[in-house]
Amino acid sequence: MSIVIFLISSAFQTYEVYLLMQCFLKKSRFGGKGVLCAYAGLYLMLTLPHLLLGIPMVNLACSFGGELLITIIYKGSWKKQILSGVFVFVIFTLAECVVALLSGYINLDIFSSTEYFSVFGTISLPVVMFMIVLFIRNLKNIQEGEEVPASYWIISVALPISSVYLFLLFCQQPGLKFQSVGACAAVLFAINIFVIYLYDRQLHSFRLQVEKDTLELQNQYQRNQLELMNQVVEQVREQRHDFIRHISMISYLSEQHETEHLAAYLGEIQENILQHQKYADTGNSVLDGILNYKLQEAVAADISVDMELKVPEELELSVYDMNLILANLMDNSMEAVRDIRQKRIEIGVRYSSKGERLFIWIRNPYKGKREMTGGNFRTTKEDKTNHGYGLRKVGKIVKKYDGTLEINTKNEIFEVKICLFL
Repeated sequence: MSIVIFLISSAFQTYEVYLLMQCFLKKSRFGGKGVLCAYAGLYLMLTLPHLLLGIPMVNLACSFGGELLITIIYKGSWKKQILSGVFVFVIFTLAECVVALLSGYINLDIFSSTEYFSVFGTISLPVVMFMIVLFIRNLKNIQEGEEVPASYWIISVALPISSVYLFLLFCQQPGLKFQSVGACAAVLFAINIFVIYLYDRQLHSFRLQVEKDTLELQNQYQRNQLELMNQVVEQVREQRHDFIRHISMISYLSEQHETEHLAAYLGEIQENILQHQKYADTGNSVLDGILNYKLQEAVAADISVDMELKVPEELELSVYDMNLILANLMDNSMEAVRDIRQKRIEIGVRYSSKGERLFIWIRNPYKGKREMTGGNFRTTKEDKTNHGYGLRKVGKIVKKYDGTLEINTKNEIFEVKICLFL
């Protein structure tokens, strides 16, 4: 029966190797059947040497070879493949050493065949590995900018530990048959896999919903951009229709030497043109769509916005992140200047190809004091519960791109400076 428990434990360890490889190499060169066959081969390399020879050194060598070979099915440079295989092997070997010490297996001859078998060690090893794998996955997701819920961290610790505890309680039952121990181990492993699988599916559904919301938001901005362009075309048509009349009037005033009236008339024309040109036109449709959408809100609130925009048409920044940064910053600025005399906002977005950096800054006047709570500025809105998260969201995105966020509040000017590394 010890062989059955070992085979079940090895199957769980093979699944853990799969989870880790998903963290480091992700994209596979083959379809689902090819990946399944490759991991079936890894399973054989983990089990057959132990069953046929039982020499720890041979087992380690086969384990290392299998975990190194499995990286071939993934896309990536050979250096990354080797490092991933070595990293997985080191993690699992260290976990095995810890479990071996805890189970009392200290005097080990790695070059001799051994018949040592510990039910606790055989079951605990993949569970300890599973907890390590879940921690690495969580850290990897955080590094990639994804938010890992606190509940997922709790599950990553509580599920493996509770599994070992339940197994120990089960093994202490009197008159327990070895077949029951094997069945208990299989059920506990299945529960661990099933719970994490369901949780992963839930997180995947959440990511899909975020992507869907992002696409809808992008479509909304594109529709707004199209409407704005239609307005511009209509304005050009109106200006072309009035162009002859303006020329006639300018000519008449010039002939009559009415210089004051001529200057006033030209100024009026210039002001009218500038009013019609208050929109973003960088060539980057996403950036233009977001800014123009917010500019319409600013115009409706009688807020003046000065822009300095120098970005390429293609920018390596997701629509979702760009929207959260610009929308939150502009919303905060418009809220700050809404009830003061100087309703003016300055915003700049500049791209630097040297080091591929994106600089974003926005400044606006404000009245009163800005208080900080927990490293964040406290909202001045009456609804404290549902507001005040704008800068925190911006800060998370800046951290995702390993960027910097600087906030200055001197001389009643609120200024936010952001640098993102793309």
